[in-house]
Amino acid sequence: MRADAVHRDLDDVLGDLSRLEPDYQPAAAYAIAVPLLRRLDPAGQAVAGAELLRSCLGVEAEQLRRWLAESDGDGENTGRSVALVGAATIRPERTTYVWAGRIVAADLNLLVGAPGVGKGTITAHVCARLTRGDLGGEMHGTPAAVVIASAEDHPGRVIVPRLLAAGADLALVHIVRVSVDGIEDGLTLPDDVPALAARVEGIGAALVIVDPIAAHLSGGVDSHRDASIRRALAPLARMAHETGAAVVGVAHTNKAQGTDWVRRIGGSVGLGAAARNVLLAADDPDGDDRLLVHAKSNTGALAQTLRYRIEGRDIEHAGEAIDTCGVAWRGVADGVTAADVLADREPSERGATDEAAAWLKEYLRERGGEAPARECMRDASRDLATPKRTLQSARRQAGIETAKSGGPGSPWLWRLPNDDAKGASPSETRNVSALAPYEESVHSSHSDEPIRRRDAKAPSAKETTPLAPLAGEDRDDDPWGDA
Repeated sequence: MRADAVHRDLDDVLGDLSRLEPDYQPAAAYAIAVPLLRRLDPAGQAVAGAELLRSCLGVEAEQLRRWLAESDGDGENTGRSVALVGAATIRPERTTYVWAGRIVAADLNLLVGAPGVGKGTITAHVCARLTRGDLGGEMHGTPAAVVIASAEDHPGRVIVPRLLAAGADLALVHIVRVSVDGIEDGLTLPDDVPALAARVEGIGAALVIVDPIAAHLSGGVDSHRDASIRRALAPLARMAHETGAAVVGVAHTNKAQGTDWVRRIGGSVGLGAAARNVLLAADDPDGDDRLLVHAKSNTGALAQTLRYRIEGRDIEHAGEAIDTCGVAWRGVADGVTAADVLADREPSERGATDEAAAWLKEYLRERGGEAPARECMRDASRDLATPKRTLQSARRQAGIETAKSGGPGSPWLWRLPNDDAKGASPSETRNVSALAPYEESVHSSHSDEPIRRRDAKAPSAKETTPLAPLAGEDRDDDPWGDA
């Protein structure tokens, strides 16, 4: 309620009080003031009203607060009541998952990461698998509808091409559009949650993506205040509880230092605290891959960290070739935590990295420009006593490339860039054509999705549907399998 309206109402109260006997009792002020204060905005204007009554009537603000606290709470003015429910009357429920162990159904989840790590591509992949019914979790074997609200990505140029590249059934994907008096607007939280909940329940959606969640907050929400962000997200969490859909909010990390992932989320720590489940996408500090880390779970054990890469994909739709991107999953990263991927390098470690980078360049020149990765790490550990993490950082700093020596299952090679390899011994130079890390028809050993180079023939939308695991492939290596 606006302050001027509050003061007008209080003027009415003062008028009523002036008609009372001059020696009115405080109870008279209570009888008139309490209903008024209960109608005022509890976030602030009630205090202003109390202060005005104190100054004009001599009624202390603290006394008014006590009157409010001691009222019988019959709900006449606020509709609020307090009850005690016996725990023995509550039925225990099993936690269910839309993505086994990682995305909780009927609750609020969060996917956090720096710009450019592929958060939108990951959510597109999850949506696609869910619409096909092959996402490990409670919905495995049952294709389900998904809802996407995006404030940053264009539906036609970004979202739908990514979904097609991941093999989504577009008939089960729904993009949120909001209009105000016929003018298109964005989804606003918490204002639009009731209408969104009705739509989600109407189509039986199993997953709702809000990307990024900060861009959808109402202008009245202070994203840097814990209490404000929690109040804004509470209706969204309630929608998840009531509809059974998993809600995944996407958020960016900030530029703060430190390994506490909660404080690395842009805005208030209340965002990470409100979510029951948090996934962190980040660059691998020790390699070329990126990592999807399970940073928080209020419902069970943390899942293993997954390795992935974002790769260019070409799709064909209505006879037109379209460039987009997709996720290539590359297995698990044992023991890697959120603190590991957020850790800062110490100055002493940066010096060791420079030394190791120079050693690697000389080592590979002596071997014709390339050598098996295992031998590089073994010999570096022997000569430099360098930890694996520092050596991987040195490899990236030196621009050393990685490549497969053959097909799936063949060992990895480390190779100098062309300019650095000119002085290498030709006697040990291998056939470079055999070292392409991803051929058109080669499958990643940890993904059931074909990896296609940009220069490959553009596949049709049907061809981009991920294939079943190859014969003899270990199903346990697929992080998307039915757990």
